[in-house]
Amino acid sequence: VLLAAAAWYPAFDYLSDFRQPDVPFVTTPPDVVEAMLDLADVTPTDTVYDLGSGDGRILLAAGRRGATAVGIEIDPPLVDQSR
Repeated sequence: VLLAAAAWYPAFDYLSDFRQPDVPFVTTPPDVVEAMLDLADVTPTDTVYDLGSGDGRILLAAGRRGATAVGIEIDPPLVDQSR
């Protein structure tokens, strides 16, 4: 198992550098972001995870509510924009 993991990691690391996004980035309107966070009843005790976080607008809105926010994005320009 250790040998398989050792062989897998370099391949994964190499491919992750060249992976292109599978779908186009489409922004979520602010009213929809607020409605989603309201529906989830996000509070300061929550942690919000956003897979495909794009420009980070959902994370920022969750952070404004006091929640911890974690975003995962593979498109480097969008990562830079969200930071």
